[in-house]
Amino acid sequence: MMILIRQDDSAQIVIHTANMISQDWRNMCQAVWRSPLLPLRPAKTVKHQSHPIGSGERFQMDLLHYLEAYGRKLAYLSDQLTRYDFSLVRAAFIASTPSRQDPAAATLSTTSWGWPGLKQVLQQVPKSTSQDGFPSVNVQVSSVATLDRTGDWLQSFFSVLSTSKVECISKEMPSSLALPKASRLEMPKFHVIFPVADTIRRSLDGYASGGSIHWKLHSAAQQAQLAYFKPYLYHWAPDSASSPGSSAETKLMATASTDNSRHPESSQSIFREAGRRRAAPHIKTYIRFSDSSQTKIDWAMLTSANLSTQAWGSLPGKKDGKVRISSWETGVVVWPDLIGQEKIAKEEWQKVVMLPTFGQDIPTDKQVDMMMKEGATTVIGLRMPYDLPLVPYADEDEPWCATAVHELPDWKGIS
Repeated sequence: MMILIRQDDSAQIVIHTANMISQDWRNMCQAVWRSPLLPLRPAKTVKHQSHPIGSGERFQMDLLHYLEAYGRKLAYLSDQLTRYDFSLVRAAFIASTPSRQDPAAATLSTTSWGWPGLKQVLQQVPKSTSQDGFPSVNVQVSSVATLDRTGDWLQSFFSVLSTSKVECISKEMPSSLALPKASRLEMPKFHVIFPVADTIRRSLDGYASGGSIHWKLHSAAQQAQLAYFKPYLYHWAPDSASSPGSSAETKLMATASTDNSRHPESSQSIFREAGRRRAAPHIKTYIRFSDSSQTKIDWAMLTSANLSTQAWGSLPGKKDGKVRISSWETGVVVWPDLIGQEKIAKEEWQKVVMLPTFGQDIPTDKQVDMMMKEGATTVIGLRMPYDLPLVPYADEDEPWCATAVHELPDWKGIS
């Protein structure tokens, strides 16, 4: 994360996935979230009161709590940030600090870290409905730590990612905007996106980029973990070949056929290219789609946190119920309704839709026209770092392991 104090009397918060090394910023796929420019307040007045999650005031409060966790060395920076107006920010700040969290004691007025904090945020995010009714969550990371042999932590974390707001249907809200009860109970399908060795071999920096991407596969416990991960694993690059003769077209056709046989109501998948497959992924994104075709987004998270207990926190302790977190992480969660807050405050109901975009930051005219015909009043885009539809791992595929021996040379001829 970068905090910029500018000469024009404004500040800006920049949350990014790259480490402060040249390789990360040169040829690897990364992402950045930037706040609007934050003007100075007329006076330093940060009131310690409850603000709704997703508001700029709540973002500022949680950010200040995060900086306070560093102790006195960042006290001056924290004091500076109290002077700025965060009201234009439309996002939830999600972070981790080395700590012990008590999920049972968390309230909406307090800042929680790790997965308890993420759960707190997602409890405020409504789900949208779709015609096929099969939501999905894409978990795309650059590192998977050694978790456990059983998969208990992963399933618990998936449960957190399945959290959503329980909708209360009010008399004033149009019935077209209310969620039917059945849609609140559907569990999403999970995909974990991670590169294989062939993806790293053909990346812009070849094997050199693999040093920033981690998954250990050597021990019996690590192999047991791989076994329960395998049904969830999908390629970063859809043209990655595990054996001669494999092709992106063959895999995409097989994927579409498999998905349609599981969900007959879903439409035929259309290949959408992000243009980032040769940039090895150091980015970390977690995205919930409302439909199996992955055409509409319920929420999206950009974060430095990979899949690890160090970043997100352990399972609650059996004796004290505490969640142990050991690393520092920062991220943001965004969702469609945040964009419509201004008009909703004036009792003018909106239908805001967030769509994945490919190779550009904003939706195409065709996407906008289609959503407007379906009743949307605002259409916003989220630029995707990977191609869709996703291609599942073949039986012989394994995640990239930087400490394994790779006999084939990369495209530069280095092995």
